[in-house]
Amino acid sequence: YNTTLITLNVEINKIETAGIEAISQMLCGHSGLEMIKLSGNFLGTDGTKALSKALQKNKNLRVVHLQNSHLTAIGGDLLLNTLKQGLNLDYLNLWDNCLLRPSQKSQLKDLSSKMGFSIKI
Repeated sequence: YNTTLITLNVEINKIETAGIEAISQMLCGHSGLEMIKLSGNFLGTDGTKALSKALQKNKNLRVVHLQNSHLTAIGGDLLLNTLKQGLNLDYLNLWDNCLLRPSQKSQLKDLSSKMGFSIKI
């Protein structure tokens, strides 16, 4: 993998589950990446599961953009569980994911406050 790449921007590319899974696999082995922008793609539940695993393995990611990425309620739970394990995030953008439940949004806000990262929901 390219170890000098620090930002990956693949916003609004109609990427679906298989593409998200491939990107997630790349994230597991790319320790230099600090920011990923996946906004405007289709994460769905399986894509969020793959991304959550990658977020656990890649400790250098600081900024994650997932706005308008069709994050499901199940995906929201997966992401919440991943965040509870303690990531080194500075900023997480989940804006315009209308399938997240209000209780999840509240938990995400509380978690960001406790763990010291900014969140946009």
